[in-house]
Amino acid sequence: MISEEPQNKNKLQFVILHTDPEFRGALADILKRAFACDVTVFGLPDDALRHLQDHKPNLFLPQAFLQNSDGHEVIRTIKQDPANRFPVVVITGGGRIFREEATRAGADVVINSPFDVDTFLETVQDLLHRG
Repeated sequence: MISEEPQNKNKLQFVILHTDPEFRGALADILKRAFACDVTVFGLPDDALRHLQDHKPNLFLPQAFLQNSDGHEVIRTIKQDPANRFPVVVITGGGRIFREEATRAGADVVINSPFDVDTFLETVQDLLHRG
């Protein structure tokens, strides 16, 4: 598990699940700068799922394609638990079929990669205001 434990319970809490350490680090930095939030990052689905059993973030950002696992299955597992009311944003470089599958699995938003950072942050802001 790669994690930065939340420092302040009143801050927004985001969780990132991505196998690429550079991507998850860059995404965490973007989110921290934009929202002054705490970000917990994971490279393995099982670690993220264990964390989400006890912690309910304001936003979860899983990778659609995971080594030795299906990111869509992670989303389905999370969405099956009614206690998990947080939005799920999937960032994917996959085509239309992969975006549709992420949506069917329960993703609230699917963003194509590469993406415009400002548009991404507006999408996150909109999701936070809905909740």
